[in-house]
Amino acid sequence: MPKIDNKVFCINHPDEEMNEFDGKFIIPNTNKDDDGKFRQLSTAFIGRIYRCEICQYIELYSISDDEAAV
Repeated sequence: MPKIDNKVFCINHPDEEMNEFDGKFIIPNTNKDDDGKFRQLSTAFIGRIYRCEICQYIELYSISDDEAAV
């Protein structure tokens, strides 16, 4: 769900603002080779986790390089 006024809301409870979970997530980028195997690249997506306190639904939002360095 898109942010509304820089706030994140649950798709199951549209009136419920989701809380930012402590910490960040990191998902490494990969490529699939001709042999069908995945190879990890030297880059990754870094972002914030938001969670609904009612149903535990989560959403992941990527962050800028400047924010990741903090």
